[in-house]
Amino acid sequence: MPLIAEHAAMRELCAPSRRESRKPTARAGPPKSESTPVVRSAPDKILADRRSVRQFAGRPVPAALLADACQNAMRIERAYWPAEVHGDAGLRLAVATARVDGLATGVHTFSVATAEFGYLADAALVGELQQEYANAPALVLVCAEHVRDRDVLPRSSYQSMVVRAGTLGYAVLLNAMAAGLCGCPFGRAMSQVPSTLSARYARPVHHLFTIAIGWPTEAEPSQPSTG
Repeated sequence: MPLIAEHAAMRELCAPSRRESRKPTARAGPPKSESTPVVRSAPDKILADRRSVRQFAGRPVPAALLADACQNAMRIERAYWPAEVHGDAGLRLAVATARVDGLATGVHTFSVATAEFGYLADAALVGELQQEYANAPALVLVCAEHVRDRDVLPRSSYQSMVVRAGTLGYAVLLNAMAAGLCGCPFGRAMSQVPSTLSARYARPVHHLFTIAIGWPTEAEPSQPSTG
């Protein structure tokens, strides 16, 4: 089932009006290192070269690229699923970082309002996520707060929320690919994530979708994506 049209997503992600990447701030993270300017690929090339990659180079991912991918993905999801029509799904992004310049190893929340990361959980969950999904420098977790909230509009059913979570996850991946990164989507949730994040958020959080992100290796035996 298509989430959003690929050509439409790429028009949004690579439009000239997209904001310039800026480095986020993070609590409990090491000092940020300087990174080289990002050269974004053309939309047609991104889609033609799209692959699901589960093995990554050891090179760290700049925190600014992750912030840019998350910020623009949230914008895309809200444009295709406006809250005034579909209700507030309570979607949130958290990023498990193993090798990310500017962020300590751990799980970080992402704030749409400030485009910044905040430290949420320690490194133990990161290792479990890498074992479950992929040994990636970063794992973007799409979560939701309103899965069983009675105040959500009827149109925001669980099935609709899962589709919206997928829309958000794929938008993160496509935006990361536009910056030269690669990755792989995972539709299955991990049971440890809700309990850990809910305790840190102090409210119920449900894990719905995961995107592994990193730099491609020089000789990556990629498989065509089925997503």
